[in-house]
Amino acid sequence: MKKLIIALCLIALVPLASVAQDSTVTNPKFGYFSYDEVLKSMSGYIIVRHNISQLRNQYQAEAKRSEDDFNAKYEAFIDEQADLADNIRKKRQAELMDLMDKNTTFKAEAEKLIANAENSATDSLCTLIDAAAREVGAERGYSFILNTDKHALPFVNPQYCTDVTAAIEEKLSKK
Repeated sequence: MKKLIIALCLIALVPLASVAQDSTVTNPKFGYFSYDEVLKSMSGYIIVRHNISQLRNQYQAEAKRSEDDFNAKYEAFIDEQADLADNIRKKRQAELMDLMDKNTTFKAEAEKLIANAENSATDSLCTLIDAAAREVGAERGYSFILNTDKHALPFVNPQYCTDVTAAIEEKLSKK
């Protein structure tokens, strides 16, 4: 009975042994690249950086104008506060506090809008990078292409992996 069970187990293992000999199962190919490096090499990235820089400058100029306006009103208040009636002084203090709060809110909102604009502008470039990575992976038979940025891949053994950064950059330059 034991010999029959062992024979059946060996017969069941034969198909598994043939699958193990398939090179795609035992030797998958891996590629890796730096997403940031590829992104920064794209011609569209320079345009995005320029547009974001212009937007940032506009918001900074408006914030500076608001800050200067606040400072002028504050200095005027300091100069005249001793001569103002109590109700008028309190009203002006409230106006200055309101203006300061609006300036702070504007700066925070401006940073959020700039970040959103930058993300939105780079999303289309990232879509192109993803497509190029898929094409390179399919053309070269890779099981995976991994991103090496932000310490996501702290070690790569060059015997088993290929840097496909240049191939993806080349694919993008042809589009």
